[in-house]
Amino acid sequence: MQPLPQKQSIETAKLITYAPDLIWKARQKYFDNGMLPSNLLSDSVLQSWERCRQSGKSPNEHVEFDPVDKSKLAFLFESENNWLEIAKIELLQLSKAISDA
Repeated sequence: MQPLPQKQSIETAKLITYAPDLIWKARQKYFDNGMLPSNLLSDSVLQSWERCRQSGKSPNEHVEFDPVDKSKLAFLFESENNWLEIAKIELLQLSKAISDA
């Protein structure tokens, strides 16, 4: 596992650090032992696993995702472009404001 920059929270670090050994340990704890491995993975991954379990999925079952059709995605981006531009301006300003923090 690679060392993490000092300013990151543990939760952020969990999202950007790829550690197959920790993922495997977390899977074993969760699926084999029924324990919540909250110290090994982000909450969003655990919530995803829980949703799969509640929907009756097996840990070994391949889960199919419904990809968004490219034409629908293009339409959505085009129709929401004004909002995206407004958000972009705000996010750039926010980024500048917190970069010196």
